[in-house]
Amino acid sequence: MAATSLNIQVDIPKGNSLNLEDLRHQVSLYAQSIINQAKSAKRDNSTSSLLSLRGVLKTDKADEELLDEYFKEKYGL
Repeated sequence: MAATSLNIQVDIPKGNSLNLEDLRHQVSLYAQSIINQAKSAKRDNSTSSLLSLRGVLKTDKADEELLDEYFKEKYGL
């Protein structure tokens, strides 16, 4: 999988005793969570576009009639 690296400038005030490796790790985890949220939002949009097609083909038939018709076509019942 191709990856892109980011170099991010962070100003750390003098006098703060931070473990830079821990900070890098925390920032990496946070950035990965943002990427994962963007991926799941992208997948959700494709699903909702299919759901938006519901009701496009309007009919006066009841659900039961539509199911009967479907089963007759699908299974020859």
